[in-house]
Amino acid sequence: MQDSIQGPLLRSGHNSAFKALGETGFPVYRMAIQLRETIRRLDTGQELARHLAIPQNHQGGDKTDWYSSFAGDVIPWSSATESERAAAYSQLESFKLAVLALSEQLLTTDNKDRGGDKRVFASLLKQVVNFPDQDFVYLVDGVLVITFWGFVHDNDEQRDPMHWLKPVSPSLTTPGVAASAPVAELAPACEIVPTTGAVPAIPMYAQPVTPTIQSASWWSRWRWSWLLWPLLLLALLALLLFGLRSCAPSFSLPGVSSMGLPILRDSAVAVPASGQALPAAHGPADVAATVPSRASESHTTVDSAALASDDPPTPPPAPLASGEEPVSASSPQASMPSAAADLEPPTLPPASPPSTDVAHQVSQGKELTIPPTIANGPAQFLDGDWKVNGGIQDTQTGKPLQLQYSFKEGKGQVSLRQSNGVVCRGAASGVITDGQLSINNLGQARCADGSSYMIPQIECKPGTDNGTDCVGRNEGEQQFPIKMRQQNP
Repeated sequence: MQDSIQGPLLRSGHNSAFKALGETGFPVYRMAIQLRETIRRLDTGQELARHLAIPQNHQGGDKTDWYSSFAGDVIPWSSATESERAAAYSQLESFKLAVLALSEQLLTTDNKDRGGDKRVFASLLKQVVNFPDQDFVYLVDGVLVITFWGFVHDNDEQRDPMHWLKPVSPSLTTPGVAASAPVAELAPACEIVPTTGAVPAIPMYAQPVTPTIQSASWWSRWRWSWLLWPLLLLALLALLLFGLRSCAPSFSLPGVSSMGLPILRDSAVAVPASGQALPAAHGPADVAATVPSRASESHTTVDSAALASDDPPTPPPAPLASGEEPVSASSPQASMPSAAADLEPPTLPPASPPSTDVAHQVSQGKELTIPPTIANGPAQFLDGDWKVNGGIQDTQTGKPLQLQYSFKEGKGQVSLRQSNGVVCRGAASGVITDGQLSINNLGQARCADGSSYMIPQIECKPGTDNGTDCVGRNEGEQQFPIKMRQQNP
């Protein structure tokens, strides 16, 4: 049974935008339905035909819609993950080898049947694995499906189809690292003393001569070390002064003004009165801590450097007076709001699927089936309207034709629409003979422009899986596979 269009629309485009592949004047796209049907018949359970999208030509003949033969979620190649692309690459490789094997099988079997036509058809079969580039490949439910097969870009050379899906191997050179690293200069503590005299010739397999390295003097090694001592002393002095200012006690004598360390106007912050909020040096503006009442006991000022949270290590806190309770981080006075709530990113709405035409589904009618037990005579089970899909093309122009039948009690009318829109009509009849259906056309069909057209004869017989195998026959006994579907009421 032939494949039907049950999947979504994958891609649409004009055939004239690409270069059509073919053999001896026969392009692949004109035999697309026949080639796909041949692959479906010859493969042994591999389901190779599902990798080829089904083309449907518009009335103009140049624009073609490509559908999947099965339903499923569609992923364009640009949106596929690395693992999905690797699986698709393996599928394409297996498909290519299988199609080439089928082409050879077609040439070696049944040589008595029109050897010349068979060789041309086998050559066309090899071309179905070609496509313009990776953007014409889709993953439908994880299965590789190719659109515009049998075409390549107009100005592009025909490449191996594996080229388009080949994974990009990472560069061997690490980014940001030069190809040849510069030679590091020797430290000033070492001096290179070249050897004197003639250097003997070194064989190709010998080790290179190592230059003699003489240790420099003690002063050369340590002449920069003395600069570290003043810096170290300055650091210790700053640490000592910082500790004295933090640990100096406050006291007052009768008749003597309060004593304390001098206040640095540029970097000091006065301690506020009891109960007032002290703004934090860093963090949100609404975070504050309460300072206990100590203004009456001390005029000590707090250096702003002690409040900074990202400065050098902070010295131990000063001992607390008797009866004074430390301010705990968990107390209400030092409570701080959680920053995690502010750092949590907002919830984003789910990403919408890419805007493609994959949601467009093609409504198909019931496929033609011949009742298992049916008597010879008029095919009354054909009552209704039927549409013929397949490789029906104009023998003069090669453009596709639309063929429809309307039957009642075995007799009816055939309607043929040409690519230019002209409709031809004629009488037809359906007859059952030994379980096989024959649809005959009673004379030539008359067209609206005054011309006439010979409608092909259709013969159908029961096939596998309760299906029906139908072929069309033109003048000269040329056959081509077709399929008939009853149109939806």
